[in-house]
Amino acid sequence: MTDKIALSVILPAYDLESVLKNTLQEAVHHLDNQRLVEPYELVAVNDGSRDGTATILEKAKKEISNLSVITHPENSGYGAAMLSGIRHARYPLLLLMDADGQFKLSSIDDFIPDLPDYDISTGYRKKRRDPLHRVIIGKAYTLLSAGLFGLRYQDVNCGFKLCKKEVFDSLDITSHAGIFYTEVFIKAEEKGCRITERSIKHYPRSTGKQTGASTRVILKALNDLIRLKMEK
Repeated sequence: MTDKIALSVILPAYDLESVLKNTLQEAVHHLDNQRLVEPYELVAVNDGSRDGTATILEKAKKEISNLSVITHPENSGYGAAMLSGIRHARYPLLLLMDADGQFKLSSIDDFIPDLPDYDISTGYRKKRRDPLHRVIIGKAYTLLSAGLFGLRYQDVNCGFKLCKKEVFDSLDITSHAGIFYTEVFIKAEEKGCRITERSIKHYPRSTGKQTGASTRVILKALNDLIRLKMEK
């Protein structure tokens, strides 16, 4: 693929004051020093953070001209943050990427060649650098999604996906929490979207607290999965 692509990078952020600045700096450094993406924008969604995330984003806006910030007054969930960013995006291609430092935006170079033939190129963490209990929960969730909905992906909730924006323009996504990607895959397959998987390097989280494996979040995800199954 030789043509340049116009890209919106969607970065959901919840209590990421310790890592967010570095994530933004790494993203800008890579995008400013490559030849495949132009123009681009960063869309950071502050999902009701209680720490200094808002302050970091306000400072970053003064330094990064193509950074826009969306603020949720209260924590609305991972899916809600992604949907806010997607609706705000200006460009036809989207990179949906977790902002906690466990992915590097430079990995996009491996995904871009998939675009002519696929609508979604989704990452899978071949070696997941998380505590064992999070790895087990992640694998269990992927197996559950396969059993309930027939999804055949190695890593449903991997937080690195390159997509065509038109995919989301045609889908009615209602999940505002952790089953966001499950609903995306279900409805994208129903629409006949072409989806491929690609391995991606995953990095240990250097600082900050992860919330995705809390009992409350797990129970909410299970409840949402049951709701989604009943709607099918």
